Amino acid sequence: MWIYICGDNERTYYLREMAHARGHRVTCPDDAQVIVLPLPKSEITPALKERLHRGQCLVCGMIEEEMRRNAQMAEWKLLCLYEDEKYQQANAMDSAEGAVYALMREAPFRIIGSKCLIIGGGRLACALHDILQGMQVNTCVAARNPHQREKIGENCLDIEDALAQIHTFDAVINTVPAQIIGGSALRNMRKGALLMDTASAPYGFNLDEAKQMRIHAWRENGIPGRYCPQTAAKRILDAIERGCCV
Repeated sequence: MWIYICGDNERTYYLREMAHARGHRVTCPDDAQVIVLPLPKSEITPALKERLHRGQCLVCGMIEEEMRRNAQMAEWKLLCLYEDEKYQQANAMDSAEGAVYALMREAPFRIIGSKCLIIGGGRLACALHDILQGMQVNTCVAARNPHQREKIGENCLDIEDALAQIHTFDAVINTVPAQIIGGSALRNMRKGALLMDTASAPYGFNLDEAKQMRIHAWRENGIPGRYCPQTAAKRILDAIERGCCV
């Protein structure tokens, strides 16, 4: 395949190197069969749009409906990584490892034996639960969906019940892109507890409000590309080779 890769960071560096090593040609957008857009949120700049043509495969992450409509009109193929289950599962494990690293980096205490609340019942939340439990962290998952709670099993609560107990946790990790942790829950957090958000906008809580309350709070977005760019690049290239039949 002839591939054009947008962006200039560690992940795109490794992606170009791996694509070349696997026999693909890294080229300009005019000649490429496959265009890898920026991740996690993918957009097409006006300058790039002018160089695209019918039949090209656009590899993307999160996209707006308008972009889907534009792709249909321009006859571009879309390969949405976040609709590739194999990519999603691998990406969740990579993100969970990076999130645990970030938690350990910020914690002034040893996380082994600490108590951690994970908000969300999706792939990332499940991966975090497995890793942290393996590290002997007392982990609780909060999910609204009863099927997710049933799948996770013990140590899984309804979100409202978990938030009522938020004062008992040393660390809280949000994985849901919705402002679930409101002002009341923030005020009830234990002094010295950590609050990390791994979700995309609109995020899980108001970061400015949390900081005004002197909570040790921060956001960790785009984790694989920042903490394991080589692995992140491999995941993308594997998905391209699975999904772009050109």
